[in-house]
Amino acid sequence: MCKLAGQMVSWWIVVAMAMAVFKHDGVDGVFTEPCSSTSSNCTALVSYTAPANSTLAKVADLFGVSDIDSLLGANDFNLSTPATLALSPGDFLKVPVTCNCINGTRQSNSTIYEVVAGDTLSVIAGTTYQDLITYQQIAAANGIVDVNKIQIGESLVIPFPCGCNPLPDQPVVYLAYPVQSGDSIANISADFGAQMADVLSLNGIVNASDLQVGSVLEVPVPACQASFSQSSVDSGLLVAEGGYELTAAKCVQCICTDAPQLRCIPTPTSFSNPCLATLNCANSSLTIGEITTSPSSTGCDVTSCNYEGYLPGNDNAIISQVVNSTENQCPVIPSLTYDIPAPIGKYPLPPAAPTPGPTSSTSGAPAPASAPSPSSASFCIPSLMSFLVPLVLAIYL
Repeated sequence: MCKLAGQMVSWWIVVAMAMAVFKHDGVDGVFTEPCSSTSSNCTALVSYTAPANSTLAKVADLFGVSDIDSLLGANDFNLSTPATLALSPGDFLKVPVTCNCINGTRQSNSTIYEVVAGDTLSVIAGTTYQDLITYQQIAAANGIVDVNKIQIGESLVIPFPCGCNPLPDQPVVYLAYPVQSGDSIANISADFGAQMADVLSLNGIVNASDLQVGSVLEVPVPACQASFSQSSVDSGLLVAEGGYELTAAKCVQCICTDAPQLRCIPTPTSFSNPCLATLNCANSSLTIGEITTSPSSTGCDVTSCNYEGYLPGNDNAIISQVVNSTENQCPVIPSLTYDIPAPIGKYPLPPAAPTPGPTSSTSGAPAPASAPSPSSASFCIPSLMSFLVPLVLAIYL
């Protein structure tokens, strides 16, 4: 019994420490990550399920993604995939957004929406952006006093909550995910490769069975982080597992298939000018990402040409380095072509039948017809056991 009590105390300490970095607003239950004016920006992800008659270009336009390659990379699509690709209803996408520090909290302000006929703030929040945001958040971000009055053609900032803070044990990219009927913490965590304990603590959920439909979870997706030269423009490159990112004026494709190991190779189009001359390591015939092996008496001598970033002000001033090592066995020589299409489909996977589903949230009850109905994007606030309240509050406050 004492051992169990000790484990419970340790668990609550972890929860409280996480809440001190990733907290919930006590007024509207919205996930927030505190930040300061010196905090750097990062790339975060938001989830989106394709409606009827949707294309990659329409999704990019809806979320303000100016570079279609970043959307392709986040979803591991072949680089040759056209922006006009038709999506099937239910296709799941991860959409990259820029996460900034605004008024002391992390928000994405890279999405600008133009109001069309029939829109209300509630429709924009709940239908257009699929409950990733509340209508109150949109109103606050745009200085709207009367939530019933928006004009056709008006441009609105859509401030998705987001996160940038790394976890202690691994680099991550945060994904905003609205809970669907039939979801569980277990299947959400498994679908995105996250640890259940991290999902619970980051979102202030004590009991996994308390998960509510419509809650927007911040899911820490494992990522690969660059260890490039500190002088390079992309020294802090972070790529979510199951995707890639183009860098160095799109000459180099950095891939994360097995976090946290980042692999960088020439992009399929980079074997033509202006990239070709800069993709070989100095004094070597090897191209970035290429390795050679030679069996030896001590195992296997391996020589590789590693990408180390590119210099400011010159996208083609690529830094590379020849690295020699000895391995016990000769590794399989990787291909310099990665550009593999991933199937588009209904992802995440449906939950297994035995897993308990979330309960319905009452926070999404419609308001009177004269006002927009609140979005159901809300978070569960844990009800702490009385003997741990002082401990949690001491750490959290």
